Amino acid sequence: MRKSAYMDTGSFFGQPLSKAARGDLCPALSLGIGSVIYRRSEVGTSIEQEFKGKLGFISYIEIQTNWPIKLSAQTSMGDVHGIYLLQSTGRMLLMREEKKVFALDARRGIYAYLPSGSYKITLPQGRWRIFSFYFLARLFDEHAAKDFIFLKPLLDLKRNNASTTVVSQHFYAGEMTEMLIHRLCKGLNKRPLDRQVDIIRQLARLLKLSKRKLKGNFVPGSAAHYCMLAKARVREGVKQQGAGFDLAEVYDQVPYTSKHLDRIFRSVYKRTIRHYKNEKVIQMAKKLLLRGLPIKEVSILCGFGEIRSFQRTFKQFIGMPPRSFQLKRSKA
Repeated sequence: MRKSAYMDTGSFFGQPLSKAARGDLCPALSLGIGSVIYRRSEVGTSIEQEFKGKLGFISYIEIQTNWPIKLSAQTSMGDVHGIYLLQSTGRMLLMREEKKVFALDARRGIYAYLPSGSYKITLPQGRWRIFSFYFLARLFDEHAAKDFIFLKPLLDLKRNNASTTVVSQHFYAGEMTEMLIHRLCKGLNKRPLDRQVDIIRQLARLLKLSKRKLKGNFVPGSAAHYCMLAKARVREGVKQQGAGFDLAEVYDQVPYTSKHLDRIFRSVYKRTIRHYKNEKVIQMAKKLLLRGLPIKEVSILCGFGEIRSFQRTFKQFIGMPPRSFQLKRSKA
C-alpha cells in the first residue's frame, strides 16, 4: 500500500542520526522489519518507525519533547486511520484549517477518516508514544455486515473520496490493546503484511476489541476488564513458557485476591484460570504431536518438568495418553 500520510518531524528534531550518533535511543516497541529513523535536537528526540505492506500501512512514533510543539502533517489521499495514544503527558490535538478534528488523551484510541490536505498536531511538553495504521478499504468489506459495521460510515467516505473529516468516538486503549499491538508488531519480523495472514487477523482483533469498547460494553477497571486482561496474559504466557508460566504474574496485575479473581473468571468463562492455562498448553501439545515430534520433546517444548506430568495432564483433557492420540491421528 502506498504511503499517504507524512509528518514533518525534521523541523523540530533535526536530520536523521547515524548509527553511531544514536547513543542510548531505543524504542519501547519495534516494528521488526520496518524502517526506523532516529532524530535528536535541543527540542528533544523522536524515533519514527514505518511498515508498508500491500494491504496496509503501520506507523509508530515515540517523541520526547522539552517544550510544546506543533507538528505539520500532510495526507496525499483520504484514508481511514486507526490512532492509538499509548503514552502521553497531556492531550494530543489534531487541527485542519484552524478547526479541531479531534483531541486524544493518554490510553485512548480513535478511528478517523482524514481527507487529503494539511494538518497540525499539537503536543504539550513530555513523552509520547503514538501507534497508527491505515488500510485498503476493501480489506474488511466481506465482514462489514457484521464484525466491522461500525467502520462502514468512514469506509464509505473513503470510497467516495469525501472532503470532510469524520471521527469515531474515543475508546479505551489499555493493557489488552497494547498486548495485541505488540503481537501484531512482533509478527512483522516473520513476513511482510501482504503475505502474512496472521497479521491481518491481529489487525482484525484490534478492530473487534475497539468495537466492543465503542458499544459501551467495556469499562476500564471493571471486573470484566480484569478478566479479559487475565485471559490475554495467560495466552501470551503459555505461548512463551508453556506449562512453566507462573499464574502469579496474572494475579499480580489485578487489584483482587487470587481467589476473588478466580471466582469472577469462572463466572465469565465457566472455568478457572488454571484450567484455562492447561487448556492452552494442551492445545500447543496437540499441534506438536500432530507434527510427529517425540513425546519427550513435546513435553519439554510445552514447559513440563517431567514427562509423567505431561502425560497425566494430557490424558485428563483429551481422554487418552499423548502416544495414543498421536497414533490415532496418524492413522486417520
